[in-house]
Amino acid sequence: MPTPFDPAGLLDLSKAKRTDFVELPKVLAAYKPKRESDKENVLFDAPPEHTDLESLKAAKPFDPSLFYSFSSLLGGLPSGPAVVMGLFRCQGREQVVVRLFDPQRPQDGVPLSPMYFLLHRGHAQLAKDKQWVSQDAPLWLALYAAAYYSMIEDRKAFYRREDLGGPDNAAWLVLYGKDSSRAKYPKEEAQGEGEEGGDGTRALLHQVLGCHSELPNLDLYQDALSILDPKVQKKYSKAWQAFLDKRPYVPSSGLRTGLRATSMQLCSMMDAWLRSKPGLCEEQISLLLWYLEANGAIAEKGKQRYHKGARSLWQGVQQTLVKRTPCALTVRKDSPLLAVLPDRKSKEEEEEDAGRTWEVVSVGALDLPPKKEESRRLLFVGIADRSGTGRKFVWEETDKESQRFKLQTKPSKKGEFWIELDQIMTEVDRIHVGAAAKVALASQGDGQTFVLSGERNLKLDWKQQ
Repeated sequence: MPTPFDPAGLLDLSKAKRTDFVELPKVLAAYKPKRESDKENVLFDAPPEHTDLESLKAAKPFDPSLFYSFSSLLGGLPSGPAVVMGLFRCQGREQVVVRLFDPQRPQDGVPLSPMYFLLHRGHAQLAKDKQWVSQDAPLWLALYAAAYYSMIEDRKAFYRREDLGGPDNAAWLVLYGKDSSRAKYPKEEAQGEGEEGGDGTRALLHQVLGCHSELPNLDLYQDALSILDPKVQKKYSKAWQAFLDKRPYVPSSGLRTGLRATSMQLCSMMDAWLRSKPGLCEEQISLLLWYLEANGAIAEKGKQRYHKGARSLWQGVQQTLVKRTPCALTVRKDSPLLAVLPDRKSKEEEEEDAGRTWEVVSVGALDLPPKKEESRRLLFVGIADRSGTGRKFVWEETDKESQRFKLQTKPSKKGEFWIELDQIMTEVDRIHVGAAAKVALASQGDGQTFVLSGERNLKLDWKQQ
């Protein structure tokens, strides 16, 4: 069957969605293309041939991986020319749509997501000026090179990505959207245990951050916020998307700006990265880090979760309660913690500390699943919930096959309301111990006095007093 030929290209845009068209990389966006002559505006003078690839051999430096990709299509495959023309479609006299694929490892044989770049024909000159192709390169190849190298940015870093199956396969994935015969993934990834494995714990981190696809999995992110009110979750999700927009995806590394593959799985490095740009509050940072660590996406083996001062406070409160010494805490006037703490008083009482002071009744600890590393336990201080409900935290398994967990709350039989230790350090204004606690707690109400008559059958209705 002869190769279909259309000088405007064979790319089918009938199924392309508006979201499939992506913004031009900064190199292309900053380039001001010149208007070309009518002759130079012809995309295909003839079906692409293998000899067209000589312009790639003349590139400085020569890129064998990109050359291999096109050579595999045009070096003997009957449908090769049509496949190449299927990467392009002219839009009027000056613009050309070029299709590339999002560089990531395919899962279960599913093709990668296409990305459409709307280029000016004059962008071909950029590829020639950058020596990505020779000066006499055909228009179609120069346009592809302009889009390809602008998208991957750092060629060396891109070809070093082990999650793409080697440099030849990396170029092929961008071109064709499927693995090539030269795909060579690390052994652990082939078994589904590595970064891109279906059950790999590192895959969770990439999904939450929106790496490879550029779009975060908000369902997974909201799993991290499962203990919060749905309205708060929605607010935090918008803040999360805005934060990621400030840290754009970098194709050459497969990560977002500021992340490094060698350190992104450390809790401390991820914590620092989440604080590197404004927009995220302490609560959502903590919840996200707990979720990622509980599911094995990040770790910090042997390192204490809490600073020495925080551990000293927690141990001191524990010892105070063992001695049956009264203990209380007062929350800061502007703390968001006031919105969720039980038995909150009026604003007038809060100004006098009456509504911002609670009795401390317990301390608690929660191991992260599935490991029981003492240094990484979550520590809590429990205050008295006078409504009698209270709350404690538990890890709920949401997927037995992948052993995925999310944090949930449950009522406390003892009426204890747990506050995490870092929140104690950042949101609490004062800790009262002994007589000072008695004084602070006494200001919460007028109290009651019951007068007994000395008779055994005295009628007494406690609730009415």
